[in-house]
Amino acid sequence: MNFMMKPKIVLTVIAVLNAIHGIMWIFFLPMPEMGEEALLIGSTYGKIVGSFNLVIFAILFYSRDLEIQSAKRILVGGGIGFLFINALTINHGIIMTEELGELSTPLPIIVVWALVTTWMLVAGLRKDQS
Repeated sequence: MNFMMKPKIVLTVIAVLNAIHGIMWIFFLPMPEMGEEALLIGSTYGKIVGSFNLVIFAILFYSRDLEIQSAKRILVGGGIGFLFINALTINHGIIMTEELGELSTPLPIIVVWALVTTWMLVAGLRKDQS
């Protein structure tokens, strides 16, 4: 279980998750019935969000080989950034669910983001065992 907290493992897994998430946003974004202009806006935003996920992938993936303390700083910084993502998914999946309808964030996604964020912060803030 101790290997699950190694920064290299955490960075690799979360980088791959972000790559998959980015690819899904770019190529497989489900769109509800909307007008042509709304579909264009939605698909454009999907590509932007997906591209940002691929940027996060690249940063995390290429940070895997940093020294331990630097990798932990990346994890803490990323974890703090992911807290904002968690706040947004909670807002769009729980608070505004009636207004957004089928566009609201599904509960399993909220749970996954919360677990990923917690894993990043715990691994980044964990004291090295000597």
